[in-house]
Amino acid sequence: KTCVLSETGRGNQDPNPPELYSAIAPSLNFNVDDAIHYIACHAPSKCRKKWLTHSARVSKIKAPENRVSFLRPQELHRPQRSRDYNNKQPNFVETTRAHVTPNSKSPFFSIILSTRDRPELFQIALQSVLEQTFINKEVIVVIDGSEDSNLQDYRELERQYEGIAFYHLQHRAMGHGQSYAMNTGVHRSAGQYLCFLDDDDQWADPEHLQRAYDCITHSNESVDVYYSNQKAVFFDGNVKEEHVWIDDLIDKVDSKNQHIEDSYFVDAAFLLSSGGFAHLNCSVFNRDFYLSRGGMDETIRYENDRDIYIRSIDAAKVMLYSTRFVSLHNIPDVSKKSNMSTVSPMIEKKLYQLRVLDKGISLSRKPEVVRFCCKAKMYELKHAAHILAQNKQFRSAAHYAKAALCNGFNLRWLAYTLYLVVMTWAGKDETHSKVP
Repeated sequence: KTCVLSETGRGNQDPNPPELYSAIAPSLNFNVDDAIHYIACHAPSKCRKKWLTHSARVSKIKAPENRVSFLRPQELHRPQRSRDYNNKQPNFVETTRAHVTPNSKSPFFSIILSTRDRPELFQIALQSVLEQTFINKEVIVVIDGSEDSNLQDYRELERQYEGIAFYHLQHRAMGHGQSYAMNTGVHRSAGQYLCFLDDDDQWADPEHLQRAYDCITHSNESVDVYYSNQKAVFFDGNVKEEHVWIDDLIDKVDSKNQHIEDSYFVDAAFLLSSGGFAHLNCSVFNRDFYLSRGGMDETIRYENDRDIYIRSIDAAKVMLYSTRFVSLHNIPDVSKKSNMSTVSPMIEKKLYQLRVLDKGISLSRKPEVVRFCCKAKMYELKHAAHILAQNKQFRSAAHYAKAALCNGFNLRWLAYTLYLVVMTWAGKDETHSKVP
């Protein structure tokens, strides 16, 4: 039944419209009005008039009942809502039945979600994707080897969302990693452009994909990447007011580079003038461009979106930046251990960050990208030294402090480096005492 809509647009048969609509709507989990609209737009001209004359009778067909029963809002950690942060007015949206349209042979967008052991939060993320008004898309879910206790819940969601492609990876103690799961979804996809969404976040703008499509298709040149903004929300529902990613660029855009509406053509130098980087939730990649970059680095398990961001802006020829806020990022609760931001010790995160920046220094072609990575590496080396010193690992702290001094000399940091060296010589290092 999922092929009926596309087949009727090409075949010579003229099925009875009410029977066609009533058969398609329940199986694809969208309402009859949407089915009428879709078929009216895609039917061959010789059939369209006859089908539309039946619209009054068809509209009397009873739509299927809402089949989404897994979600229990009162049991979630936060209220289920989306808010229009561009207009600064709250816009509460009730949970709606999934509107899934049949995938064409070449969907414009492929939306890939990877998830592990968070079925309830994942359903909110998935629902925000299904609430997108743009039609020509496919949704691919990669379950990264969840525990048996959560696998049954994922199976239930898979039964409820019949129009979504679910792929299960083999169980591993630490999972395969977000990069591996996302790349798996990419290789299972067929879209011209690729979108990603973390399973504990959500898209807040139902028009996000439609606006991205308009911006991309109105460009005279093929767009490699399209970026937008997101808000960070604490687990108690409060919004973080400080700039986190690239929303500090909103006041820096030049009207001379305006494309359409609130989108602008940008270059690497402009993007790197931000204090952050574009989160994966609000990044859209041309499929061929993404694959030419090798996809996401599967050896990196923290700030892998920063890695693909640096590599992308270094290689991209045409980039668009929208000033709109399109997604919500949930700041991890430090008491939880089910996300990448809390599962790794701080020093392990620094090692991943340093690897990302070393790649940028070694492999980037644009001088501004290399300079950015060198400066960022100096700050990360200093952070690593502070973390180790607080843990009284002065020998290791001195090592990173010396490296930071070489990347950016100043007298204050020289004094701190000498302090770490003295503490090491004085036998204050507790590294060996912690080894069992």
